[in-house]
Amino acid sequence: MQKRLELKFLTADNKTATFTLDQPIEPIDVSKLQTVMDEIVAQNIFMTSSGDFVGKKEARLVQNEITEFEL
Repeated sequence: MQKRLELKFLTADNKTATFTLDQPIEPIDVSKLQTVMDEIVAQNIFMTSSGDFVGKKEARLVQNEITEFEL
């Protein structure tokens, strides 16, 4: 099962920007996650077409189960 951590931020244009991390270390430490997201916003290190990150929106762990069939 593949997993990814999606960090969603609000931008200056009131849109959502998503930063995705594949194969995150589990279990997820929510307090560290909040600190990291706050630091990303404070450092203003990412640029998007809808403006700077101005706040946190959400974080979520997404799991995909893939079943391949031999043809």
